Amino acid sequence: MAGAAYNQGARYLDAREMYNKALEADPNSAETYCNLGGAFYNQRRNDKAIEAFRKSIQLDPRYSRGLAYTNLALTLQRDGSEGGGGERLPGPAQVNADWAKTLRAALDGKSSIQLK
Repeated sequence: MAGAAYNQGARYLDAREMYNKALEADPNSAETYCNLGGAFYNQRRNDKAIEAFRKSIQLDPRYSRGLAYTNLALTLQRDGSEGGGGERLPGPAQVNADWAKTLRAALDGKSSIQLK
């Protein structure tokens, strides 16, 4: 996806534009909303990132082994919205920032934790 290349190249406005075009074609793509949230996160636009991650979770709570939950928890932590104890997220588990960092490391293959 071109948006991912733009995001990795720190061209976040271009990435957002590509993700928005992709959402016009498929407005129910949890992956695209999660990627859009990443672009907003990288721009420190936490409010928009949180909105996009929540939409991704709403569309597919199991997308990429909980990637949107992880990204949402990290954004809430940075935003200060977490309140120290974790925000109650839609879904089966309450997520906190430590768990999110551990899961992110496991998803990136930088942890001894094995995901099935």
